[in-house]
Amino acid sequence: MPKLSRRQFSSAAAATLATASLPRAQQFARAAGPNEKLGVCVVGVNSRGNEHIRGFNHDPRTEIRAIVDVDDSVGKQRVARVSEMQGSKPEFFTDVRDALEMNGLDIVTCATPNHWHALMGIWAMQAGKDVY
Repeated sequence: MPKLSRRQFSSAAAATLATASLPRAQQFARAAGPNEKLGVCVVGVNSRGNEHIRGFNHDPRTEIRAIVDVDDSVGKQRVARVSEMQGSKPEFFTDVRDALEMNGLDIVTCATPNHWHALMGIWAMQAGKDVY
């Protein structure tokens, strides 16, 4: 086995470390900048979803851009309320699949009955969204 000098070892270790950190650097390049808000879609806004709206409204890093509910009257009330709170009007949908096609969404929060969580979560992840 050939002898390895300290200099050769240091060079090889630095190259390995740089190569290993490359995927992480690409992840940071895709991350939202500090001046960009994360776009939120709240699905199911009657009871628990209303609390999700309040929580995201208090976080200056987020903006609610879509509201989804099968009940038109409740959904439209929440759209009006969110418009007052954040100063911009979110889109309203009755079908989550339509909302997932919207550009500018980063986060989907599911506040529907439990038996809908899995399917909506799968759809959202397939659309490249983070799901909560």
